[in-house]
Amino acid sequence: MRLFISSSLCVCFSLLLACNNKRKGMSEEGYEVISEKCFIVRNKPFNDSLQDSVLKIKTQIIEYLKAQQFPEKVVQNDSLLFRRANGQEVAIVLPVPQDAWEANTIIVFDPLKNPLFINPRKGVTQLEKYFKP
Repeated sequence: MRLFISSSLCVCFSLLLACNNKRKGMSEEGYEVISEKCFIVRNKPFNDSLQDSVLKIKTQIIEYLKAQQFPEKVVQNDSLLFRRANGQEVAIVLPVPQDAWEANTIIVFDPLKNPLFINPRKGVTQLEKYFKP
């Protein structure tokens, strides 16, 4: 019983430390910091037979995002640091693209929410869920 209480206290203490918003944030060095409402477009050249169809879907998604008043931000850096309004930070390092889909990645970010990777194959329905309060 004592062992259970001890380990429970250790777990609780660890969780409290992990959730502490006052600790120092991670280093921004090497990261492109994004803290405003926007959508990120990754434009990496990639020769693929699917490139034209990917670009068509990408254009539709971008038009939808702009209609929702999300400004576009084109990134050159593959290391991104999303800073939420509550102080939480989400670091993402995008891998080297293996196909046209990855070369044209779109990430939506609202400082009140976590970043959303867009799956172009799912269209705008995934965005409608993200925008709901």
